[in-house]
Amino acid sequence: MKTVIVTGASRGIGAAVVRALRARDTRVIGVARSSDALQKMSMEKMNGGKFEFVSGDITDAAVRRQCIDLAACDGALDGLVLNAAVLEPFARTIDFDDRLLDNHINVNITSQIKLIREALPALRSAHGKIIFVTSGIVDHPMPGWSLYAASKAAIQTLFKCLSMEEPSITCVCVRPGIVDTQMVHEAHAKAAEVMGDQGKQWLDNLRNSNGLLSAEVPGEAISKLVLEAPPKLSGKCISFNDKW
Repeated sequence: MKTVIVTGASRGIGAAVVRALRARDTRVIGVARSSDALQKMSMEKMNGGKFEFVSGDITDAAVRRQCIDLAACDGALDGLVLNAAVLEPFARTIDFDDRLLDNHINVNITSQIKLIREALPALRSAHGKIIFVTSGIVDHPMPGWSLYAASKAAIQTLFKCLSMEEPSITCVCVRPGIVDTQMVHEAHAKAAEVMGDQGKQWLDNLRNSNGLLSAEVPGEAISKLVLEAPPKLSGKCISFNDKW
């Protein structure tokens, strides 16, 4: 049975990836800050792979170490799904709060790099795969999304380099589409203030026309990629519905 770590596993895309992996008979180690949500997920009855979890902040070195130690009990790790991210500060650049700015960089960039580095020995042993959940906002920037877009772009560039440095590991970035998640609803609540009327209208139209994807749609695609992505995809950024 293969073993995969999923960060940001307690809700949204992360939770959908966990369920899709379990349905594929995969052992999943989920990590997130919400211990209650993770505990509920562990109680779900599924005819498939088992779910274990670590509750805590992925910026904490001890939490990352616990995840890797739990996952790679036999010295190998088959996959890593980097889904954890924060949106705040969702604001125009001039209005960034320093505390939120520092936390954003720590969660969305620094902790991602550290977890990748710490997981590499176990991933090498299994010729494993790393899947990073990125965003289309990198290619379609809008007011208020500058820091989030920059953090996603930073890790995408890291993946291109990593694929050259680690040829035995398949590294893929995935754009999940515009998904019905708490993050999108947080953005909608401040859309008029941050994005202006045009941006708010765009989000209104998505919500009112059922234009937001269910998390299960990209969750299924990501679960398949972390188990089956071919080496030819390494270093590339693809959309959840691309054929490969």
